[in-house]
Amino acid sequence: DERGRNLAVTDGLWVITFGTRGLIGLVALTAIVLLPAVLVFRGFPARTWNSAAVAPAVALSVILVLYMIDNLFNAMVNPIFVLVAGSLAGLVQLRESASVAAPHPRPSAVAPPVAGLRPARAPRERRRPEVEQT
Repeated sequence: DERGRNLAVTDGLWVITFGTRGLIGLVALTAIVLLPAVLVFRGFPARTWNSAAVAPAVALSVILVLYMIDNLFNAMVNPIFVLVAGSLAGLVQLRESASVAAPHPRPSAVAPPVAGLRPARAPRERRRPEVEQT
């Protein structure tokens, strides 16, 4: 108004970030949250998304994108999303370093194994002592 008071409610995260940190802060925030999701989408082909090793990363990437869309209108800051973004960035980095170490990947119809993650072992069967029936 005429006295310099703010009459509008500023509740979009992008508006708050742009107003407090400027354009560089807005670009940095967007890159921190969306870049890991973009790297997952580019690093894992769509045909591998149904694999048990890749599906959680893709699901978390979709959640990050939806979180940023929600933050266009609401400033619902939650640190768990920054943690998810960091874990996805680490996963992509781990996969890229494994592909550099092994330049000739084996052909497979399913998703390539993620470096650093071992496949789950099947539980060992316990042999029960045979009891003689009389």
